[in-house]
Amino acid sequence: MTCAGLVGLSIVRAKLKARGSAKTKGALEVATRNAFAWIDRNYDMRNNPRHGRSWYYYYLYTLERACEFAGIARINGRDWYFDGTMQILGLQSKKGHWPADDTFHELEDACFAILFLKKAVAPVITRKR
Repeated sequence: MTCAGLVGLSIVRAKLKARGSAKTKGALEVATRNAFAWIDRNYDMRNNPRHGRSWYYYYLYTLERACEFAGIARINGRDWYFDGTMQILGLQSKKGHWPADDTFHELEDACFAILFLKKAVAPVITRKR
């Protein structure tokens, strides 16, 4: 949830860029720094920190969004995107799906895995403009 919170903070910071009090902007900066410090201390691409495999793919996707919005390429000196990609691809079955926490999350986990991986591909070309 720290990563999801960072995404929210990034959106608020972007909206307040031209307006908003210095106090509010300062509080957002402190909250963002503290959240990334927590991620740095708990860096783990094999598990959802402190939660094992529970909502693992959601964690990876929200980490990807948080880092992209903040322009973060490395966490704890590690290339988080490379590490996450290697984990996701290593967990993918030969039939193309990912193991879920439980049978109720199979579709959601696959969607979050794909959303994480989509960062590496060029935009889809369609006939729509």
